[in-house]
Amino acid sequence: MQNLSAGVACVGPCCLLWGCTGHITNGWSSMGFALPGAIAAKLARPQAPVVCLLGDGCFQMTCGEVATAKRLGITLPIVVLDDRWLALIKVKQIRRQFPLYGTELQAEDYREPPAHYFGVPARAAHSADALEAAVRTALAAEGPTVIEAVVDSEHYIDTVYD
Repeated sequence: MQNLSAGVACVGPCCLLWGCTGHITNGWSSMGFALPGAIAAKLARPQAPVVCLLGDGCFQMTCGEVATAKRLGITLPIVVLDDRWLALIKVKQIRRQFPLYGTELQAEDYREPPAHYFGVPARAAHSADALEAAVRTALAAEGPTVIEAVVDSEHYIDTVYD
Protein backbone atom coordinates (compact mmCIF):
# COMPACT_ATOMS: atom_id res chain seq x y z
CA MET A 1 0.00 0.00 0.00
CA GLN A 2 3.00 2.32 -0.12
CA ASN A 3 1.89 3.90 -3.41
CA LEU A 4 -1.39 4.96 -1.84
CA SER A 5 0.36 7.39 0.50
CA ALA A 6 1.42 9.94 -2.10
CA GLY A 7 -0.42 13.13 -1.21
CA VAL A 8 -3.10 11.47 0.94
CA ALA A 9 -4.00 12.97 4.30
CA CYS A 10 -5.29 10.43 6.81
CA VAL A 11 -7.25 11.35 9.91
CA GLY A 12 -7.66 9.02 12.87
CA PRO A 13 -5.79 6.84 15.32
CA CYS A 14 -4.38 4.64 12.55
CA CYS A 15 -3.25 7.34 10.14
CA LEU A 16 0.36 6.18 10.09
CA LEU A 17 -0.66 2.93 8.41
CA TRP A 18 0.44 4.09 4.98
CA GLY A 19 3.00 6.67 6.01
CA CYS A 20 0.65 9.50 5.04
CA THR A 21 0.44 13.01 6.37
CA GLY A 22 -1.84 12.62 9.32
CA HIS A 23 -3.78 14.09 12.19
CA ILE A 24 -4.08 11.86 15.25
CA THR A 25 -5.10 12.24 18.88
CA ASN A 26 -3.10 9.40 20.40
CA GLY A 27 -2.53 9.96 24.08
CA TRP A 28 -5.62 12.12 24.48
CA SER A 29 -8.05 9.18 24.37
CA SER A 30 -10.46 11.21 22.32
CA MET A 31 -12.60 8.50 20.78
CA GLY A 32 -14.78 9.80 18.02
CA PHE A 33 -12.30 12.33 16.62
CA ALA A 34 -11.52 10.66 13.29
CA LEU A 35 -14.72 11.12 11.29
CA PRO A 36 -15.48 14.75 12.22
CA GLY A 37 -11.73 15.49 11.89
CA ALA A 38 -11.61 13.95 8.42
CA ILE A 39 -14.63 15.98 7.32
CA ALA A 40 -12.93 19.13 8.62
CA ALA A 41 -9.68 18.22 6.83
CA LYS A 42 -11.56 17.74 3.56
CA LEU A 43 -13.41 21.05 3.99
CA ALA A 44 -10.13 22.84 4.78
CA ARG A 45 -8.36 21.32 1.76
CA PRO A 46 -11.07 20.27 -0.70
CA GLN A 47 -8.62 19.31 -3.46
CA ALA A 48 -6.51 17.07 -1.19
CA PRO A 49 -7.36 13.39 -0.95
CA VAL A 50 -8.36 12.57 2.64
CA VAL A 51 -8.93 9.12 4.16
CA CYS A 52 -10.62 8.57 7.52
CA LEU A 53 -9.32 5.56 9.51
CA LEU A 54 -11.16 4.69 12.68
CA GLY A 55 -12.08 1.76 14.87
CA ASP A 56 -15.51 0.24 15.10
CA GLY A 57 -16.15 1.74 18.55
CA CYS A 58 -15.37 5.24 17.32
CA PHE A 59 -17.54 4.64 14.27
CA GLN A 60 -20.45 3.69 16.53
CA MET A 61 -19.99 6.97 18.40
CA THR A 62 -20.00 9.21 15.32
CA CYS A 63 -21.59 7.27 12.45
CA GLY A 64 -24.25 9.95 12.10
CA GLU A 65 -21.54 12.16 10.63
CA VAL A 66 -21.62 9.91 7.55
CA ALA A 67 -24.86 11.73 6.70
CA THR A 68 -23.02 15.05 7.11
CA ALA A 69 -20.31 13.93 4.67
CA LYS A 70 -23.01 12.92 2.20
CA ARG A 71 -24.88 16.21 2.58
CA LEU A 72 -21.62 18.09 1.98
CA GLY A 73 -20.94 15.96 -1.11
CA ILE A 74 -17.30 15.33 -0.19
CA THR A 75 -15.22 12.45 -1.46
CA LEU A 76 -14.15 10.67 1.71
CA PRO A 77 -13.19 7.02 2.14
CA ILE A 78 -14.20 6.08 5.71
CA VAL A 79 -12.25 2.96 6.68
CA VAL A 80 -13.73 1.26 9.74
CA LEU A 81 -11.32 -1.21 11.35
CA ASP A 82 -13.74 -3.80 12.71
CA ASP A 83 -12.22 -5.95 15.45
CA ARG A 84 -15.50 -6.39 17.40
CA TRP A 85 -14.07 -4.86 20.60
CA LEU A 86 -13.18 -1.61 22.24
CA ALA A 87 -9.81 -3.26 21.86
CA LEU A 88 -7.49 -0.71 23.45
CA ILE A 89 -9.67 -0.57 26.55
CA LYS A 90 -9.74 -4.38 26.55
CA VAL A 91 -5.91 -4.43 26.53
CA LYS A 92 -5.83 -2.09 29.53
CA GLN A 93 -8.33 -4.26 31.41
CA ILE A 94 -6.27 -7.39 30.74
CA ARG A 95 -2.99 -5.75 31.74
CA ARG A 96 -4.48 -4.54 35.01
CA GLN A 97 -6.08 -7.96 35.61
CA PHE A 98 -9.56 -6.46 35.60
CA PRO A 99 -12.49 -8.50 34.32
CA LEU A 100 -13.50 -7.68 30.76
CA TYR A 101 -16.46 -5.38 31.06
CA GLY A 102 -18.27 -3.31 28.45
CA THR A 103 -15.69 -3.79 25.72
CA GLU A 104 -17.26 -6.39 23.42
CA LEU A 105 -19.09 -4.67 20.58
CA GLN A 106 -20.24 -7.70 18.62
CA ALA A 107 -20.46 -11.30 19.82
CA GLU A 108 -21.76 -12.86 16.62
CA ASP A 109 -19.57 -13.71 13.62
CA TYR A 110 -18.87 -10.94 11.17
CA ARG A 111 -21.34 -10.48 8.35
CA GLU A 112 -21.13 -8.31 5.28
CA PRO A 113 -21.81 -4.63 5.97
CA PRO A 114 -25.17 -3.16 5.06
CA ALA A 115 -25.50 -1.83 1.53
CA HIS A 116 -25.34 1.73 2.85
CA TYR A 117 -25.20 4.01 5.88
CA PHE A 118 -27.52 7.02 5.51
CA GLY A 119 -27.45 6.52 1.74
CA VAL A 120 -23.64 6.29 1.62
CA PRO A 121 -22.43 3.06 -0.01
CA ALA A 122 -20.67 0.53 2.21
CA ARG A 123 -18.15 -2.08 1.11
CA ALA A 124 -16.30 -4.90 2.87
CA ALA A 125 -12.55 -5.47 2.70
CA HIS A 126 -11.38 -8.90 3.83
CA SER A 127 -7.71 -8.55 2.81
CA ALA A 128 -5.03 -5.90 2.45
CA ASP A 129 -5.37 -5.99 -1.35
CA ALA A 130 -9.16 -5.62 -1.10
CA LEU A 131 -8.70 -2.68 1.28
CA GLU A 132 -6.28 -0.93 -1.05
CA ALA A 133 -8.62 -1.44 -4.01
CA ALA A 134 -11.61 -0.19 -2.01
CA VAL A 135 -9.75 2.94 -0.86
CA ARG A 136 -8.57 3.71 -4.41
CA THR A 137 -12.13 3.31 -5.71
CA ALA A 138 -13.51 5.46 -2.89
CA LEU A 139 -10.96 8.22 -3.60
CA ALA A 140 -12.36 8.38 -7.14
CA ALA A 141 -16.01 8.42 -6.02
CA GLU A 142 -18.31 11.43 -6.13
CA GLY A 143 -19.12 11.23 -2.42
CA PRO A 144 -18.21 9.39 0.77
CA THR A 145 -17.81 5.61 0.98
CA VAL A 146 -17.73 3.43 4.11
CA ILE A 147 -15.25 0.55 3.95
CA GLU A 148 -15.48 -2.06 6.69
CA ALA A 149 -12.13 -3.82 7.14
CA VAL A 150 -12.24 -6.83 9.44
CA VAL A 151 -9.10 -7.05 11.58
CA ASP A 152 -7.88 -9.46 14.26
CA SER A 153 -7.09 -7.70 17.54
CA GLU A 154 -5.48 -10.67 19.30
CA HIS A 155 -1.95 -9.30 18.76
CA TYR A 156 -2.77 -5.99 20.45
CA ILE A 157 -1.81 -7.31 23.88
CA ASP A 158 1.75 -7.78 22.54
CA THR A 159 1.99 -4.70 20.32
CA VAL A 160 0.01 -1.95 22.07
CA TYR A 161 1.51 -0.17 25.04
CA ASP A 162 -0.28 2.10 27.44
